[in-house]
Amino acid sequence: MRRLEFLINTVRVPTFQNNTNAVTDAEIIEFFNDGVKAIQALIHRQNYTPDLFLASQEYSFVNGQLSYDLPSDIYSTNAIMLVEVRFGDSNVNQGYRPTKRIADVERPDFFGYFVRDGQIIFSLSESNTSFAFDKFRVTYFRKLKRFDKRWATIQSITSGSPNSVVLTGTVDSLMPEVDDVISIVNSAGTVIQSNLPANFSSLPASLTYVGATAGVAAGQYIVMGASSSTHTELPESIEPYLLDYVRQRLYTRQNYSDADKQMGFTQSTEADIISLFSNKSRDPGDPVITDTDFLVY
Repeated sequence: MRRLEFLINTVRVPTFQNNTNAVTDAEIIEFFNDGVKAIQALIHRQNYTPDLFLASQEYSFVNGQLSYDLPSDIYSTNAIMLVEVRFGDSNVNQGYRPTKRIADVERPDFFGYFVRDGQIIFSLSESNTSFAFDKFRVTYFRKLKRFDKRWATIQSITSGSPNSVVLTGTVDSLMPEVDDVISIVNSAGTVIQSNLPANFSSLPASLTYVGATAGVAAGQYIVMGASSSTHTELPESIEPYLLDYVRQRLYTRQNYSDADKQMGFTQSTEADIISLFSNKSRDPGDPVITDTDFLVY
């Protein structure tokens, strides 16, 4: 899908919203992100065994510890696809074996895991956790990065406490009104550094932030939010639906008498989106029968 700035221009013209003082980029960006969230919610609701937007995080068991924080980018606490425990080194799946999810009440009698208050909890002896098992791995449906525009371009960076970033070109002065945390991306939208607390008191010439500087270079871009990119991970085929959603939000924003008609997506649009992400594998569901000798009996 195209970079967000191009999509913003695409929706401004047909909705007569060319006045950036009346409707700021920041407001339109939130509409786009609302649309992205609505689309991902549809995918999560309809696809019980998702095959996209998956991530995996590996943990080491700590002796005597039963509870571990779920990954920070997990979509929701019920978005776990698979939990595997590593019983030892092996050439088969690196020694990992799938582990059953159990109910809290089954904890005294069965080995497995359950989820509570943003943590994954295992039912096993507290005294020998790291001796019985080596590691575990969680595969989950992850949140998409925030969809954002290039708010400023980096001219140079000086490491320090905090780091100082000199900006060049056009700098959007509304940055401090969006978030107090930034990310840094390259021209393709690849995240170089994320979740950086920033200070904007010296805008538009520069800003400072606390965090790592590895990989940060001149010509890269500032985006707002702890985990943001100028390119969404949704496929290009979803672009028309996302544009329609934002156009509708802009229209009802200006036409208060129609505000009660505002909705996320129509039923037909939802059906189209679900169809785009449904499992359409052409592989046969069962093994093909190649032995036909039985037909002669």
